[in-house]
Amino acid sequence: MIKKQPPEWYVLFAVSAALTLFTLASLNRLTFPFPWNDEARFYLPALWWQQHQSFQPLTLHAPSGIFWVPDGFTVYLGLAIKFFGQTMERARLVCELTVSVGVFLYAIAFRKISGSWKMGALTTLLILTPPVVFAANEVRMESVMFTLVALILLMHLNGYILAAGSLLFAGLLFHPALGLAAVAYAIVQIAIHFTEKTKLSFAWFEYLLFAIVTTAFILEIIHILNYWQVFNQHMAYQVQRKLNNPIYVRVMKPQGLILLICCLVVLMLLWLCSKFKSHTAIKDILPIAVIALGLAFYGVLGFEMTYNVYSVSVGPALVFCLAAKVFDKHTPRFPRPEQI
Repeated sequence: MIKKQPPEWYVLFAVSAALTLFTLASLNRLTFPFPWNDEARFYLPALWWQQHQSFQPLTLHAPSGIFWVPDGFTVYLGLAIKFFGQTMERARLVCELTVSVGVFLYAIAFRKISGSWKMGALTTLLILTPPVVFAANEVRMESVMFTLVALILLMHLNGYILAAGSLLFAGLLFHPALGLAAVAYAIVQIAIHFTEKTKLSFAWFEYLLFAIVTTAFILEIIHILNYWQVFNQHMAYQVQRKLNNPIYVRVMKPQGLILLICCLVVLMLLWLCSKFKSHTAIKDILPIAVIALGLAFYGVLGFEMTYNVYSVSVGPALVFCLAAKVFDKHTPRFPRPEQI
C-alpha cells in the first residue's frame, strides 16, 4: 500500500510556519525574555564541556559539576556552538533554529494525526504562540524538548514504537518534563501489546537507538553516583524551590483550566471511540493523548513560565489534533444513539 504524501503546498506551509516562528523569535530576541542568569547556568557548562570535555565547569565555581538537570543539554549545546560559534548570541541562535525545525516537524505530524491537511495546518497555527517563541529565545533545554516531542510523534506515527519510547526516555537526559509522558507511553504500549497479543517487530535502527539511550543513561548514573553528595544538595534545593507553592495554587491558574479541559476532551474522545465503535480505535488515541497530557501535567505542576510551552502550546495542540482525527469530516460519522 502506497502511503499518501502531503501535497506540495502543505510542505511549503510547514516551511513557512517554521520561518514565521524564526522571524517572531528574531524580532523579539533579547526582549522575550530579557537575558537572565539561568541562561548563563546552561551556556557556560556547555562552553566548558566543549573546550575541556569536562562536566565540571570552573567558570561557575562548580568543580564537582552542576546537578540541577542532567547533562544532555550541555552536550547538545556544546556540540552546536562548536560549529556555530562560541558566544551567547550563537547559542541563542541554535535554540531558535532548533525550535523552528520543531515547528516544521509538528506541522507534518499534525497532518498525519488529524488525517486532514486543513486540520493539520490549523493545529500548526496553535503552536505559533508566545510560549513557543519564549522557548526559542532562551538558552535552555525547552528548545530541544519541544523538537524532541515532534520527533517522537513522527516515530510513533510511522510505527516505530521502540524508537518513540527510547526518545521519550532520552528526554529525561535533558529535563524531567517528559517523565510522566515516557512512563505513561510505555504502560499504554505494553497494555496494547498484551491486549491484542501482537507480535513485536522493530527496525534495526530502533535497537541501535535503544542501545545508545541505555548507554547514555548508564553513563549519567555513574556520573551522579561519583558525586552523590553534591547531587543530593542540588536536588534538595530544587525540590524545596518547586514545593514552595501548594498544588492548589498551581492548578488554580489558566494553565490548570486548560489542563482540565484537555483531560475532559480526551475522556470524551475515548468514550466516543469505545461507545460507537468508530474507525478510530482507542489504541490510535491513547498513546498520543498520554504524551500530550503528560507534558501538560508537568507544565502545570512545574509552575514556571518556561514550562508554558508544554501546558499552553504543545499539549492543547495535540489534544485539538486528536479531536480533529475523531471528528474528521472525511471519515464515517458516529451513528446516532437511536441507530445503535
